Amino acid sequence: AFIAECLERYDADGIELDFTRFQWYFRPGEERKNAPLMTAFVREVRRLADAAAARTGHPVRIAGRFLADPDTEAALGLDAGLWGREGLIDYVDAGCHFSTIDMRIPVAKWKAATGGRVKVFPHADCGISQEGAVGWEMPGRRLLTREEYLGWADVMLAAGADGIGLYNLFGFSHKSEVWNETVTRGFERELIARSPRAYPVSHRDAVYPDDAPNPYPRILPVGLDRPFSCSVPVGTVPAAGAAEAVIGFEKEVRRLPEVRVNGTACAEGRPAEVAGCAFARAFDVPLSAVRAGENGISVGAADGAKIVYLALRLKGKERNDGR
Repeated sequence: AFIAECLERYDADGIELDFTRFQWYFRPGEERKNAPLMTAFVREVRRLADAAAARTGHPVRIAGRFLADPDTEAALGLDAGLWGREGLIDYVDAGCHFSTIDMRIPVAKWKAATGGRVKVFPHADCGISQEGAVGWEMPGRRLLTREEYLGWADVMLAAGADGIGLYNLFGFSHKSEVWNETVTRGFERELIARSPRAYPVSHRDAVYPDDAPNPYPRILPVGLDRPFSCSVPVGTVPAAGAAEAVIGFEKEVRRLPEVRVNGTACAEGRPAEVAGCAFARAFDVPLSAVRAGENGISVGAADGAKIVYLALRLKGKERNDGR
């Protein structure tokens, strides 16, 4: 009734069905059995949108906001792939639940599941999990930097995303500088190519059922009582510029560990700035060692050290005109 009233009273261009906050619609164990009920609901929304389009003379689109993986949605009783293949929705808005950005939203998997009939817009919430940080009045989470937004967007666009979705860009005057710049300047590919960008280690913050295997579990923080290795995805690598691996530690580290990227040794660490970290170091990486796609990072053992943040940072070389 609410959707019908909105579409009847207002000249809307579309409507988004938010299935992410929150996603439990059926009793545990009965989700797949009840999937046809939710499909019937979405089919009725499509009918209402089509009626509104006929009345207003312009298309009325339907978007669905989902968790990162279509298999997770299917397990929750949401047959989003079918909705796309049948033309019940026009856009997929897929991403994290809340706590941290997801660097590996499977754009191609969503396009395959929906038969290529919908546009896929990965979304990012406004923060990243980081032990010891406090952001948006919440411990263990801080707000994303502009560089992290750009790195995430670079990965998504390189994966074939049709656009970018952003959530929770609230207008807190003391916190809005990054958001204002992000909304104003956007994510044009040329802008990303020439801008400093960061590709942080993150994780998938929601799977279902809760005991289902998580392909990208949380791996930070981690102590360096033994060597540690992980990987981070990169969308595009500049033809010229600079690269560095940046590590935020829980506290000061007297003896820095050895760091390698894709097997190539990095230079000795130098002081760096990482939001929410009192002690951070940047390790210069030969740009030739970085590649589009997954990049392996290995960190040697260091007694008493604990990593709370890890990222690759890239910066393309400025053009001759300074742009």
